[in-house]
Amino acid sequence: MRAFNIRLMTTALVVMAAMTGAAVARSDDGLYRWIDVVNVGDQPIWYVQISDVGDGHYGRDLLGDQMILVGDTVRLEPDRDRGYCKFDALFTFADGTEVMLWDVNLCEATKIFVDENGTPIVA
Repeated sequence: MRAFNIRLMTTALVVMAAMTGAAVARSDDGLYRWIDVVNVGDQPIWYVQISDVGDGHYGRDLLGDQMILVGDTVRLEPDRDRGYCKFDALFTFADGTEVMLWDVNLCEATKIFVDENGTPIVA
């Protein structure tokens, strides 16, 4: 009977984790630092570079060989090994237009709506 209860509890925890998105990696401090980038512009986003505010430059392109098409959303997870919550981001569109976002708290925000014409909206 006890083994059945443990198995049932484990199954319930796995299902709850899947439903709440808890499968996304956390840092050692227990905080998430991922962000969903939503392209609300008129052209694809080719590059997204995100670095913590203590870094002197933007890091690597987080999209690799993919892009964010118009209307699409991509979940990105910047390097978080230094424990920062606040990050700066640089988005580069297909025509070379760059849009910058400064000092966004990725421990609180979950989405960035971005287009090539103005300031990104953080939600």
